[in-house]
Amino acid sequence: MSSLTPQVWADLVAIEPRLLEVERLAQHYASVSKEYNARDYESVKREMRRFVGWDASDERLASESVFTITLDHLLSTLERRATHGR
Repeated sequence: MSSLTPQVWADLVAIEPRLLEVERLAQHYASVSKEYNARDYESVKREMRRFVGWDASDERLASESVFTITLDHLLSTLERRATHGR
């Protein structure tokens, strides 16, 4: 992969702004559920796969490293639920 491979969330969003919609979905799940829910995780992962990973339409987003960066960011967003209401 070229040196143009994005390395941080902001780079990914600059290339594919629709990832912000997936982030908002993760934020929504985090705000309405107090505990981790595998269905929330799978839903967010399914949505993100539309834009990153091996099947991404933009070759800069079609890599395992981009998939991992995105998944880590979105999981972190989902996990923020633990601090709500405490």
